[in-house]
Amino acid sequence: MRVMGLIALIEDSKIITDKNTDATTNLLKAKEWQHITHVFNSKYGFGTRTPHQLRLKWDNLKKSSRKRTAEIRMLCHKNGGELPADYPSNDILDRVAAILGNPVDITALRAKIKEEQQSDDEFLEENDTTQNENGNIKIETDTIEIENGTTETQNNKTIKFGRNTNNMNSRQNAIAQFYMTKRHLARSKAQNIKLESEKISLEHEKLRLENEKILLEHEKIRLENEKILLEHENLRLQNVKLQLEISKLRGLEDENC
Repeated sequence: MRVMGLIALIEDSKIITDKNTDATTNLLKAKEWQHITHVFNSKYGFGTRTPHQLRLKWDNLKKSSRKRTAEIRMLCHKNGGELPADYPSNDILDRVAAILGNPVDITALRAKIKEEQQSDDEFLEENDTTQNENGNIKIETDTIEIENGTTETQNNKTIKFGRNTNNMNSRQNAIAQFYMTKRHLARSKAQNIKLESEKISLEHEKLRLENEKILLEHEKIRLENEKILLEHENLRLQNVKLQLEISKLRGLEDENC
């Protein structure tokens, strides 16, 4: 119930799922997480949660949802666009997938898989391909290798789509793993960009704090200067008072004479 409550709060937020990572957006997200935490703790008061804890929970939900979506996609590829009947449902992760803009829609997946298969066929026809004695198809490309059901990123120019290409399931499995590897590389790149953005945000925060420190030092110096001026003014007034008392004594002496 509490997980669904957190998801509901995130669904109502327009900034949490914003993909921008600039300093302004990150600041807005930090404020939004504070608001979500306040509302969450007000509704579910069994122990106080911090923004960091709720954000970590959301990150874990996103990872699990993406993993589940990728798994469903791979199974659909292997089974000609159909999901096994015994595959477990998960309303929470399906709802997270919808928030991320990648809902688990088997009908849509089936149509997309058919489209991708057509695209793969066109790709095989349009590019130089060869088939060796082991039944592997080789396609000239850039940096990804998929061979015998395994994925590995290397600096070569060959993609190998599994053994026995006459077997449709093997081919579909290889294609599914190919796209999974591409997504993995894209996620890694996005993670690097996110880390760089967070690094820049921390540097900006550091500069802001240093600037505030300088302003506080300037304020301290200004107050010390005001204190010195007040002390000078106090001394001047004391001197004026002393001069008046001396004048008064001299007046009394003149009268006595």
